[in-house]
Amino acid sequence: MSKAIEILTDQWPVVFIKIDGEQSIADFEAYIAAFNQMYDKQQQFSIITWVKKYKSQTELAARVGRWFKETEPLIKKYWVSNAMVSPSAGFRFLLSAVYLIKPLPISSRVCATPDEALAFTKAAWTGRNLPPGVRWPF
Repeated sequence: MSKAIEILTDQWPVVFIKIDGEQSIADFEAYIAAFNQMYDKQQQFSIITWVKKYKSQTELAARVGRWFKETEPLIKKYWVSNAMVSPSAGFRFLLSAVYLIKPLPISSRVCATPDEALAFTKAAWTGRNLPPGVRWPF
């Protein structure tokens, strides 16, 4: 996987993703392959994505939409929660607006800080078996 997208699964079932820079179609296809490996585990998990810097090719937006539509049953079955962290108030506003128009089928939040994302994720696991000590890796 390129530097633009980094996926860390060492704190499973919480998966940390860092997006930093322009994503290519090849980057996103590798991202999809990583998610397919997670789905193959047939276990619930949460995603915390740090959007450090975001820029993508225009055709990537259509591919993202198709992928979410194709995998919606898997998202509903395996994702416990999704937290997006961005230091940019403008990006958080834009992403929140997108989620209002087309919400994810699971508990989701756009966060300003890693601490907010971790607290949201831990709360989503109430009553489930989340290992202690999940920490921000970046």
